[in-house]
Amino acid sequence: MDTEILVMDRINIGRSFLTQLVRDGFNVRVAFWAKTKEEGSWFLYIGTDVPDPGRIGEAYRRVYDSLTRFAVTLGFKPDIGLSDIKLVNSSNPIAQMAVTIRDRAAGRVPIVYLNLSIAGLAVEEAYFYPPSDRMKPDEVLLTVANLMNHRDAGTASQVKLADGSSLTAIPVGLNVQSSGEVRVTLIDFSTQNKREVSLADITSIG
Repeated sequence: MDTEILVMDRINIGRSFLTQLVRDGFNVRVAFWAKTKEEGSWFLYIGTDVPDPGRIGEAYRRVYDSLTRFAVTLGFKPDIGLSDIKLVNSSNPIAQMAVTIRDRAAGRVPIVYLNLSIAGLAVEEAYFYPPSDRMKPDEVLLTVANLMNHRDAGTASQVKLADGSSLTAIPVGLNVQSSGEVRVTLIDFSTQNKREVSLADITSIG
């Protein structure tokens, strides 16, 4: 199979897998495929708040669980495995610079870069995924539920609202109003204050 076609297929598979990760409550700040000059192989780098040094194994187990669910959803084993994925904490310079590089472009398709250095990581070629589109209400609900189930395994999530604002918060509750409206109880990470927002007002969380 032609190498370029194979890579493009993996880019598309990677995009779908990232959606699965977010649905499973896994925090994804930035994601990109990179072929490093040192290793010469393609890896999917995922910038996330989850993997602190003491819990990296648990973070990779969650990724493996998502890969398993992803394969079931697809109906076949995807061309991406745990050995292809590298988790990088959001505070790591690689993840921070990756966000800067990604945000230089406002498009909705993966952006290609050749021969660049990402905080000292020498890369021959890289494909950066754009920020996720607005999540559907059922995706937000599923993500909130999964985040609540894994509160002990992660940290606060980035919550984006329909008015354009965002906050770093931990979802701690779901309340169904008599009108049928679903409201999400959040704890603001910076103030530790509780805040309740309508599920419909959350455009993305993860």
